[in-house]
Amino acid sequence: MKKQILTVCTASLLALTAAQGIFASAEDSAKVYVSIADKGALTVVREEVEVTDLDGDGALTVADALTAAHDKCFEGGSAVGFRIADSDWGKSITKLWGVENGGSYSYTVNNVFSMGPTDPVKAGDHVYAGVMQNTSGDFDDYTFFDPEEAEFAAGEAFTLTLKEAGWDESFNQVNKPLSGAAVTVNGKDTGKVTDADGKVTLTVSEAGKAQISASVSDHVIFPPIAVVNITESTVTEPTDTTAAADSTTSAVESETTASAGSTSAANGSGTSADGSVPAPKTGESAPAAVAVAAVLTLGAAFAARRRHAE
Repeated sequence: MKKQILTVCTASLLALTAAQGIFASAEDSAKVYVSIADKGALTVVREEVEVTDLDGDGALTVADALTAAHDKCFEGGSAVGFRIADSDWGKSITKLWGVENGGSYSYTVNNVFSMGPTDPVKAGDHVYAGVMQNTSGDFDDYTFFDPEEAEFAAGEAFTLTLKEAGWDESFNQVNKPLSGAAVTVNGKDTGKVTDADGKVTLTVSEAGKAQISASVSDHVIFPPIAVVNITESTVTEPTDTTAAADSTTSAVESETTASAGSTSAANGSGTSADGSVPAPKTGESAPAAVAVAAVLTLGAAFAARRRHAE
């Protein structure tokens, strides 16, 4: 009975594997992000690579993504920097970023540990591989930020959560907050550490790409990565409108006064056709009315003097 169950399970697994291969082969290529750490130092950070079926196994895999990343970023390419070989557990990485250390490497897809380099990848996935600092005993602990990629305005406060991956008694991956980690932005210490919930709040004043990472002093970790796009701030400084308002008022008054003087000069004596003095229009300013009255008074005095002389 057990043998029959095993046979059925094996057949199901083979069918699922074949289906994954067919699905992957239907997709000729995919853009995947790759990060690589070499003994605690980040050498590749979320580099976008075009992944194709380089090994001809009918699928797009972690191995294809890492091969493409080495071809793009490692001097000499994957031919000298990356290698995969058969082992008792299937395909295994035997060289990463030019380092051969007996197989002490770790790699994840979207922050989930991979079972092997033949695990599938798809467009938009993030593959993170690293050369361990500890090659025996306690291996480097994998850490990551949530979110790993975001966009904020310059000067805007934002919060990231740092998590550390571990295992439960059934060897299932369990992620927990990592507190007390010193946080850096573009390699510079911010003076801030993650709190008990693994959270840290930051602000970046300059626009551009901000690369955020962290370190701890009590054990060895894979450096976490967050890439934040900082955009120009849209906040505008308040301006003093008092001076502008005073200037506008003065300009309006000057224009009204000039207009009144021009009208008086055109009429000669400043009187209407029937000899009467026109009243100021509604809305005229007091200075303009006074100016008009003065001109009219002088005109009337000049006319009376001329009649007396005659």
